[in-house]
Amino acid sequence: MNPPEVFESVLLAEMNLGMPPTSFYSLVQETRDWSFVLKLHCVFECALAQLVQRRGANDTAAESTFVGKVHSAFQTPFLSGQDGETFRNFLLSLNFLRNRFAHNARYMSADIWTVLLDVPLPRRRVVQAGLKLVSDRPDFFINIVAKVFKYERFDQLPDKALNGIVRCSLLFYGGLILDLISTAYYIALGKDGKFYLEDFRPQLQDLLHDPAVIELRRNLDSDMPGLGLGGTPAV
Repeated sequence: MNPPEVFESVLLAEMNLGMPPTSFYSLVQETRDWSFVLKLHCVFECALAQLVQRRGANDTAAESTFVGKVHSAFQTPFLSGQDGETFRNFLLSLNFLRNRFAHNARYMSADIWTVLLDVPLPRRRVVQAGLKLVSDRPDFFINIVAKVFKYERFDQLPDKALNGIVRCSLLFYGGLILDLISTAYYIALGKDGKFYLEDFRPQLQDLLHDPAVIELRRNLDSDMPGLGLGGTPAV
């Protein structure tokens, strides 16, 4: 049985979290990086809390924090076996970035790169790697630039386009992780993960016929084919 596409799984995750359809990927349109990062972090905190609560809390004090929720969630067999260390590091790095934005008023109008550049170099490299903002594929960002922003070289990018790439990258990897957390929650309900799509097919069909979802998917498929947001199967 085919698993849901990442896009479809994110729609179901939004539904289970009580979010309006398209809320997750529409974060790319946030006016400021401050609100983008805090809202992205909020989505994951709610998804993790839902999963942790369902599987039963062993240490409620530790699991009251974002970091505690991450560690607890990634102890589940499903998440620990899905390249868990990489995705766990993404969430912990996102938490670090969120705290930088949330606890320093001068960052309210700053972009993500500015905030990261204020971090001492050793720690900054760890955070950038965790957020997948560095890559062992030198063509990774160049391909996105060519397809989305119509620039041939990374050093030609204006700040606005660079910020767009950073947001797209965070949403791409974030979508993969939200897909996994959503599936893990479904399994925690005592269900077989192979039937995740089938059990939610009626709700998913309604979501896929929502005009806002149709428009978003059209934009993702036409403007960001290299990111795989519109048609990549869930991992």
